[in-house]
Amino acid sequence: MNRKEFMERLEQLLMDIPQEERIEALAYYNGYFEDAGVENEERIIRELESPEAVAAIIKADIGVEEEKEAAGSNEDPNRTLKIVLLVIVAVLTSPLWLGALGAVAGVLLGVIGTVLGFLLALTLAVLAFYILGFLFAGIGISILVAGGIASGMGLLGSGLILLALALVGTVGCVWLYGKFLPWMFRGIISLCSRLVQGRRRAA
Repeated sequence: MNRKEFMERLEQLLMDIPQEERIEALAYYNGYFEDAGVENEERIIRELESPEAVAAIIKADIGVEEEKEAAGSNEDPNRTLKIVLLVIVAVLTSPLWLGALGAVAGVLLGVIGTVLGFLLALTLAVLAFYILGFLFAGIGISILVAGGIASGMGLLGSGLILLALALVGTVGCVWLYGKFLPWMFRGIISLCSRLVQGRRRAA
């Protein structure tokens, strides 16, 4: 059997498949022969075994593709039905999960408001300590210069204590603004993303 006889027989065996697939298959094997060259025709025919074997392979491949297409077309209605059911469930259960989300949002806002209020109060207290500390220390020094040792030392000591408290408060503010606040906001963002991902997985 030569190439011409092989291809003619293969074409006959493929008459029962769609024309597009038949033309494509024949073009592929014609190209396969041409790439191998005339001198290798016999070797190619031995490798392919027979037109019947090649036709069986082609038909098997087409059958697999048709099964996939059929499966895909069957999945579409099921997928649409699932989406419709999910929308209905989401609408019916919306009072529950909207209430839960509102409660979580309220708690988070309450925590954020409390923390920010505390930070603002601490910042104002630190500023007040600085002002009073410098004021008392200045008045104490002026009284000491004027000769009132007892009252001057008392005011100076009070001013220094207030300045020390202000420095401690400054360190606390720096830590809270630089470390605690970013950590808190990262935690809130992480919690919100987990809630959203949980809802997506449940859907």
